[in-house]
Amino acid sequence: TERREDRERIEMNQTEQYKLVGRVRAQLEEYYASLTREKAREERRSLWRIQRMKLSRLRRAHLMLEMSHLNQELRQKLEGGSAPTKIQIAHSGRGSCLILELF
Repeated sequence: TERREDRERIEMNQTEQYKLVGRVRAQLEEYYASLTREKAREERRSLWRIQRMKLSRLRRAHLMLEMSHLNQELRQKLEGGSAPTKIQIAHSGRGSCLILELF
C-alpha cells in the first residue's frame, strides 16, 4: 500500500509538472505572439511614415512647380499690358495651399 501511495504521489507530481509546463509553454507562445504583433505594427508604421515623407516631398515639389507656373503666367499678363486690378494671395496655416486670385 505504501508503494502504491508513493506511485500515486509520483504520478500526481508528474501530472502537475505537465500542467505547469503546458501553462508556461502557453504563456511563452502568447508572449512571442504579442512581440510578433508589436513588431509588425511598428513595421507598418515605419512604412507609413516613409510613404508620408515621400508624398510630402512630392507635394512640396508640385507646389513649387505650380507657383513657378503661376509666377510665369502673372509675369506674362503684366508684360502683356493686361495687368490685374487686384491680386489676392492667401495660404493655409500649414503653408501647403496657395491661392492666387487675379481680378
